[in-house]
Amino acid sequence: MVVRCRNCHAVDSEAQRDVGADLTHRTDRTLLEVVEAGLRSLAAFFEALAAHFCEWAGWLRAVIDALDGWNPGWRQLPGVVI
Repeated sequence: MVVRCRNCHAVDSEAQRDVGADLTHRTDRTLLEVVEAGLRSLAAFFEALAAHFCEWAGWLRAVIDALDGWNPGWRQLPGVVI
């Protein structure tokens, strides 16, 4: 379970629908149908997570580039190079 605000929940639900996840709460669904919907829902979640990771990596690259321009010696600080 992931706690989301109402707007983010709506975006996430739409992404689940886009990948074909059946979000209904019918009592006649089989276990296989529930597992299928769960897998599709997870796929939508991981796609969104991957997009966020790429965005965060871009921000980190911008910080690295700014540090290189501002103080190139930062790369020689203890613990920076692994």
